[in-house]
Amino acid sequence: MINPRGGLSERLARSSNLVAEAFSGYKVKIPWLKLTLRFRDRVGEASKLVNPPYIANPMMILYGPVGCGKSEIARALLYGAEASRGKGSTVEILLLTAPEAEGGVLSIEYTQGFKEYVESTLRGRGFEYSVHIGGSVGLPGVASLSVGLTIEPGQVENIRLPLLWSIIDKLVANPGEGRDYIVFLDEFRGVSEGSLKSFVEKTADTIGRMHSNIMDRGNSSISMIVLTSDSIAAYHIGPYSPKYLKAHMWNLPFKAFNEVVEELGGRGALGDLEEASRRLGVSVVDLSWRLFGGNVRELLLAITLGLEGWVRRAVANVTASLAKAVRDRRLSESEAVSEVKRIGEEGAGALSTSPLYDEMLRRNIAVDLVGALGISDAPREKWVSEGSSFQLPIYYHVVRAMAGKRSLHVEPGDVVNVVLRDWI
Repeated sequence: MINPRGGLSERLARSSNLVAEAFSGYKVKIPWLKLTLRFRDRVGEASKLVNPPYIANPMMILYGPVGCGKSEIARALLYGAEASRGKGSTVEILLLTAPEAEGGVLSIEYTQGFKEYVESTLRGRGFEYSVHIGGSVGLPGVASLSVGLTIEPGQVENIRLPLLWSIIDKLVANPGEGRDYIVFLDEFRGVSEGSLKSFVEKTADTIGRMHSNIMDRGNSSISMIVLTSDSIAAYHIGPYSPKYLKAHMWNLPFKAFNEVVEELGGRGALGDLEEASRRLGVSVVDLSWRLFGGNVRELLLAITLGLEGWVRRAVANVTASLAKAVRDRRLSESEAVSEVKRIGEEGAGALSTSPLYDEMLRRNIAVDLVGALGISDAPREKWVSEGSSFQLPIYYHVVRAMAGKRSLHVEPGDVVNVVLRDWI
């Protein structure tokens, strides 16, 4: 259990401020568009990740919409921790990223304080790896190791977790003095919907014991933050556990997201969004907020696919989700349309009582917020509620279009018309 022994609470508060100040220099890389963007407006989230209100073991599950920036804030903290090292920060960051696809490259990025633990583990296990000084954050002092692995489908964690525990064991055996070690496990991939819950239930007490061990011996701390975009896996993790903290992160807020849109617009990098906004007679900033709701990844995807292609993709995602729910729950189409109409009229708060909800979580159309600490301020919009929300406003607009047509089958034009009605 974390207590403010040895000034730990004050030390983490001081370090979180230093790290947050330093990561203002971090640039987000978008290789497929050959762009970098300034990292924005995550100081509040950063402070809660570095110095969270743990009441038991130093273990957190952080979830949120796909593309909201969970992995990016971990990289920003990696950058900030190393950049503020000489200014008095005691934070050390380790980030383990799973391969994009089954097989491929496992990336391990870390600040200087993790160097010996990581490299000795890989040498001891006989892994071949390449080192990139600067890592994905482009800062001397940060290192990135690329470990080439062949991983069978569904077996990512069978490779990644033993490697992680070996690194942590070496740290606990010989910790630095007065250092605060934070381990990020990016995008946990279990073999079932209950795998994440099982992992955190088994791991939390172990991390708690390790924390107490190195706190007693060297006034150091260790915590683990598991990131996931899998809404149904997060849903299965019960609220208010004394063993770990369940936390939720949102997309960027309105002002910061608008700055991103304006920055891209200033570089002529908004694709057909500007043309669409002129054709529809609305500002590109307002249109982007009503479609993407602060989700930068979806904005960039729309730029890549074209707006119509992106809306068509959103329609397909919602349609597939509802079709599966109708089959599984043995609903008639009229019953499903009635549910869609109710959600469209009442907003996101109606999601959690709908027979369509589980499948919408499973397909990352919706996200459940019950019992989670919100580390971001949620937008005050009808597609968001305290207990359940759509991950993106476009999904809410698709549901509204279905309700208006009294059909589960709509076209991108139907959705755009719904969005436009908000301005009339």
